[in-house]
Amino acid sequence: MNKTFAYTSIIMSIAFVVMGALVAFHPNGLYLNLDQNYRYLIGFVLLVYGIFRFYRAYKVIRPNKF
Repeated sequence: MNKTFAYTSIIMSIAFVVMGALVAFHPNGLYLNLDQNYRYLIGFVLLVYGIFRFYRAYKVIRPNKF
């Protein structure tokens, strides 16, 4: 993974985290017709995936920090 792709991956990971938070905690669930538990589950999965993706991209940019 080169640094350009890593920066793009960081932007996408932020988008995943924001989308996960919106799905889980928005009062209407972004107008998804899902049960509350499913919205929390989908939001949690998106948040975890965004954090994992951010960590991997950050490791490419700063390899010796972790």
